[in-house]
Formats: sequence, C-alpha cells, structure tokens
Amino acid sequence: MSVAQSTLENLTGALYVVLLAGLVYLVLGRSNTKGPRSWAAVWGLSVVAGGLASLLLDPVAGLQAGFAAGAFVVAGLAVAAAPRKVLPAGAAVLVAVAAAPLVRGTPPQAFTVTSATWREQRPRLTIDVSYPRASGGDARRVNAALFAPIRERVEDTLRDLRADPAAHGTVTGTHVLVRDDAQVISVRYLLAGEQWRAVNYDVPAGRVLTVREIFTPVAFTPAGRRRLAAALRPLMPARQIPRTVSADNERLLVNLSRGAVEFTFGRGYFCTACEPFIVRASRERLAGLVTERP
Repeated sequence: MSVAQSTLENLTGALYVVLLAGLVYLVLGRSNTKGPRSWAAVWGLSVVAGGLASLLLDPVAGLQAGFAAGAFVVAGLAVAAAPRKVLPAGAAVLVAVAAAPLVRGTPPQAFTVTSATWREQRPRLTIDVSYPRASGGDARRVNAALFAPIRERVEDTLRDLRADPAAHGTVTGTHVLVRDDAQVISVRYLLAGEQWRAVNYDVPAGRVLTVREIFTPVAFTPAGRRRLAAALRPLMPARQIPRTVSADNERLLVNLSRGAVEFTFGRGYFCTACEPFIVRASRERLAGLVTERP
C-alpha cells in the first residue's frame, strides 16, 4: 500500500492481508502442523491470497506478488518461538511489509515516450495514425491508456461501417506530447474530422486523470466558470470574449503542461465558424481553480 497508488491498488493490498490471515486461520489454525511444513503451506496460501485479491487488477501479477510476499511471511514464522505465536508473528511481518511504503513513499517511475505508427489497409478501412508509446519499467498500463483514444476511434469507425455496408472509412491523425516526466504524461490527439482527444496520465498513481480531478470543485460552479473565463480572456484571440468557460465541455480539451494548463477550444465551442485554438495559462493565473500538482 502507498499514498502514491490508486484507491483500488491500496484496497487490493489490504484485501491480500485479510485474505491471507483468514486462509491461514482456516487451514492451519486448528491443525498441529509445525515447522517447515506449515511454512510451505503459508507460502502457498500467500500466493492464493495474492491472486484472489488482484482479480480486478492483474491476477497474474497478484500471484507473483503473493509469492514474493510469502517469503517475508515465512521469515516471520521461522522466528516464532512457539506454535501459538505463528499467526501474530506472521501478522506482524505483513503489517511491516505493507506499511513500509507508506513511510518511505513509492518513487515515481519515469517512462520514455516515443512515437509509434499504425498503418493498415483493411477492407473498406484505411488506418494511418501516429500515437505515443512508453517504454521503461512496466509500461503496460500507461500504454493501454495512451492507445485508448486511437482504439476507440477505430472501433467507432468500424461500427459506422457495419451500419452502412457501402461506406468506406479512414482513420488518420497524429499527436502532440504536451508533457512527459515522472509525474504526468499528457498527450493531445489530433484525429481527422476534428475528433480530438486529450489524455492526462498520473504516473505515480498509474491512471488517467479526469477533468474533475484536474480542476477544483469551485471551477464547476457558476461563479467558478466566470472566474475561469476571466482568467483566460486576456489570452484568447481577438473577438473571443467569453463570459463563462466550462472545463467539462466536450468541445474543450485540457492538457497538463509543466507549471501550466493548455486549453484546446474546438470548433463549435463558441460558434460554428470559430476555428479551433489553444490557450496556455499558468497555474498562478488559475489559482484556486486547478488542483495542486507538481
């Protein structure tokens, strides 16, 4: 468990401790098994508890974590002076292992983000897009998040083609890497047909941030929308004088950059003929409207 992990990951760690304690009690609590035999059994139960606790995340990784944690639990059992001290000793080791990250924190894992290309010609569908791809450490989760806008666009196009057998579809586009560090990976996707998307990935937490996590609750109130408009108004093109700006509008993209927030106003946000444009505002200008992040 760690303050840098998501709630689900912390709950998974807590569930592992509870499951292991319960399994040990049910299997060994009333038996006379002692010594290495009981240690091997507890190690096996640790693997089972890890897999069960991680069913909603990654069961395979949970089994591996349970196997690794089992070594620490067995070490605690080995120093138990008497059979009755087996469970308290194992519990003490579990608490120590689980609480250690809370004290020292989990260091953010930096990824290297490069550009990848997906070119494919299918029956009635042409795909030619570039997208960001991370490497370094366990990049599976971040890559799934970074590829999601492309996958969703292709799936939407395939759905349209199934509805119209005579149609032909094309998915093209590129992307802009707005930020890439140990705290945040932020990407703006420029897909054909002005199907633009934004992804802000919280690296320490291992998940995508929503707009309501980037802005404070005040920003979504009528007064907050007026404050946001007043903060952005001096930065906007001529003739754009908004009275309010809604951060959760589907025609507005938000990207976190270092020390600032980038707003991409899409066509139709202010008027049908208004061209898309980008405004970059410092965090100081947006004080009280955006959450505090490195």
